Amino acid sequence: MNYYYTLIILLMSLLFSCQSYKALDLKPIEIIKEVEESREFSSNKTFNFDMAAKLMSEKNRSLKVLRLKYEKFKSIAAVKTPLPNPSVEFGPSFGSNLAEKTASSAQPFVSIGFSIPLGPRLARNDDVNQARELEAYNNYVIEHRKLFFKLRRAYSRVYFAQSLGEEYRKIEATLNISKNVTMKLIKMGSATRLALSQAKLQISQLKVNRLTIKAELDTALGALTSLINVDTGSLSRYKIELFDVVSMDTTKLKLLLLDNNMDLAVHEMAFHIADGELKLALAEQYPDLNIGFSGENEVGEKKRTFSLPFSIELPLFDKNEQAISAAFSTRQIRLEEYKESLAGCLAQLEQGIVQYENAQAKERLIKNEIVPLSKKTNEDAEKSLKLGSINVLRYLDFVVQNQEYQIDLIESQKEFWEKRLCLEEISGAPLINFSSLKKSLKPMVK
Repeated sequence: MNYYYTLIILLMSLLFSCQSYKALDLKPIEIIKEVEESREFSSNKTFNFDMAAKLMSEKNRSLKVLRLKYEKFKSIAAVKTPLPNPSVEFGPSFGSNLAEKTASSAQPFVSIGFSIPLGPRLARNDDVNQARELEAYNNYVIEHRKLFFKLRRAYSRVYFAQSLGEEYRKIEATLNISKNVTMKLIKMGSATRLALSQAKLQISQLKVNRLTIKAELDTALGALTSLINVDTGSLSRYKIELFDVVSMDTTKLKLLLLDNNMDLAVHEMAFHIADGELKLALAEQYPDLNIGFSGENEVGEKKRTFSLPFSIELPLFDKNEQAISAAFSTRQIRLEEYKESLAGCLAQLEQGIVQYENAQAKERLIKNEIVPLSKKTNEDAEKSLKLGSINVLRYLDFVVQNQEYQIDLIESQKEFWEKRLCLEEISGAPLINFSSLKKSLKPMVK
């Protein structure tokens, strides 16, 4: 009977080797202090986009959560799917009304059984776990890219809001000069109160425009600081720089889209997952081989018997046909969803290119024709003022007009960049230089 006790002791030791619970406290007071400290930021340099992108990669909270989710699936995929656990039965057997018994009427028995999969089910389950790990990694990369494009959009909006604010301040300063000159001319009898009222009205309207731009700047700063997890107040004092202006070849966008579009990557990954689950469903139609061992003492006899049973389930009725059929259909659906997404992306790309080219043409027209003509007109007005052909108020009107054209230029550049950033989001990669895209910006799924 010693081997019975040995087996029981072995089973108890296996139970005690299981992992135990570890507490993890959530303390709001400590957490809010940690979050507030993490949002502090200071720099002696001018704030640029590279700094913003680095801060987002290091401090963005949603990226940290996705990294942890990826680590979760990575740890699962690192563990090979184990064989089914063996089962053990043990206990006493009882007998009654035993004639001429030579041993006790209560005898111990023990049995153990193993299941060995005959098909590739374990390997296929490992493949699905690895696909899930890749899916989690893709989700992290995709979310990082989405946040990256949001960062570029918020950053550019801060830049243009700051630029517009500066131009409006220049116009307001010119209008204040015009108002002061008008007041002096009224005293001299060379101007009327109507001119003064008109100047004050222009200044008041300009103040409204400046408040609108300030609201846009505050909104853009809020979006930017939330992405990089930095306090708004610590960032508002920086004058930021725009990205480098680089020419873009729209003919290469379609190939870039196939490799980098985020929606396509999601659907492609879903197709690979469905294909792996189909292979797993096919593998599950194969039965397991069950191997056992049992030993017992016969009740009332001084005999010990052993048996080695083998069993296998015969797949006569249930061949996992329902799951296999569903898996085949799911894979086909995922393929069609990919095609549907691709068609939609191509339509968005075509529309985005047209809008981009229109915005580019408008920006070039204002930059290359209107602004130079306005500058030349302003120079001629200054010469006319010196010659006495026009008075100072008329000259200041030309100055204000030239400054307003500068605002038109900034507005056209803002629209141009909005359309450019839309193409970046559709293609899935920053449109910096097609020939020098980093490897990390290449296909996410493959």
